[in-house]
Order: sequence, then structure tokens, then C-alpha cells
Amino acid sequence: MHQSNAINLMQSIYNVKDVRNINVQ
Repeated sequence: MHQSNAINLMQSIYNVKDVRNINVQ
């Protein structure tokens, strides 16, 4: 269960990174 939360958190961070990269471009 803890692993699921960690994966969700990592996915959220990656999503934010993708959005920032698109904005920069």
C-alpha cells in the first residue's frame, strides 16, 4: 500500500515536470 502512494507521488511529480517542459518549449 505504501508503495502505491509512492508511485502516485512520483507520477504526479513527473506530470508536473512534463507540464513545465512544455511551458518552457
